[in-house]
Amino acid sequence: MILIVAAFGLGYGLGFKGGKKWDGYRITRVVDGDTLGVLDLRTGRDWRMRLWGIDAPEAKECGAKESKQELEKIIGGMNPKISILGIDGFGRLVARLWSDNDEVVKTIVADGWARVDISTESVYEDLKPSLDDIGEMRRLEDKAKVAKSGMWGEVCVGK
Repeated sequence: MILIVAAFGLGYGLGFKGGKKWDGYRITRVVDGDTLGVLDLRTGRDWRMRLWGIDAPEAKECGAKESKQELEKIIGGMNPKISILGIDGFGRLVARLWSDNDEVVKTIVADGWARVDISTESVYEDLKPSLDDIGEMRRLEDKAKVAKSGMWGEVCVGK
């Protein structure tokens, strides 16, 4: 597992791989509610980074704009920690992300702007959430539904 610290838009992160330090990744943009653009500061390569274990509305779906804005709000101005888990079937990095001590995917699910997703065909089995993580995220999703938060509320209901 690789642990990297990155800053949204302007800072540089530090990471370690194989005992060697490098500058890590910089988040360059929020693509949608579950995908980020990142720059590998060692190689200069642009990557898409898929957030682990969730699915947010796609561009033409109800709640897409709001989900993207929520992710921007959560990580904006912070120095999120990034743990790269691997690469999915579409060549995207799959990662867990923490802002302060809160895991970003759990925050966005609790706010109602993403759903738990364990069935993504493009994600290899070893990159999918554990049963404990799924259970916790499902409870957060259920609370958001009951509270009619995010896409479970007036924004998208009946559309």
